[in-house]
Amino acid sequence: MTIRYLQSWLELAQLCGVLHNISTPVSFQPTMMNHFDVSVIIGLAETRQPVRVLEIGVYDGMLSKCLLSTISSIQQYIGIDMPSDVAAFEKSEDASTTIEGRGNLALDDSRFILMLPVAGMAVLCPETLPRNVDLCIIDADHRYESVKRDTGLAAACVRPGGLIIWHDFDREHEGVFQFLSEYGEAHPIMSMGTLAWREVEKL
Repeated sequence: MTIRYLQSWLELAQLCGVLHNISTPVSFQPTMMNHFDVSVIIGLAETRQPVRVLEIGVYDGMLSKCLLSTISSIQQYIGIDMPSDVAAFEKSEDASTTIEGRGNLALDDSRFILMLPVAGMAVLCPETLPRNVDLCIIDADHRYESVKRDTGLAAACVRPGGLIIWHDFDREHEGVFQFLSEYGEAHPIMSMGTLAWREVEKL
């Protein structure tokens, strides 16, 4: 397996060019992701200065808000998730009542675009998603087949030299762990904490 586990900020800085001891925005309140994971993602993002970011599994938009507040190069940020209440979403004429909890922390930023596929994430395909993405973060359905599907979407959207980052790479999330353990046989992956990432090969 070609997954390299990093043990310290110094090692992360030396291997990936991430500045030591990145701090998260003052207003950050952890929900689905802790301070450490957010700090590592911000650090990795800063090494790429991304213009276009795709986040699959945006939840409440906390990470989206942190990145938009921290990385000035971002011009477009696409967040994807399921509506919190699919039945209500289909019937309601007022979208604001049905997306509660989905990207709401980042909706006040004009660069943020929220996608809510009512028919399910499985209907997504590369043709429906942006191309030339500089950074893609995957933190949606943690089942094996879902992680595999989302990784395929990311690989089709991220430009050569861009980054794909997965969250919850640990044994508590069996689907993520199993898929990335297998995926790492063919693709070099780095990991720190519960994050894993790879650079898309340059042409």
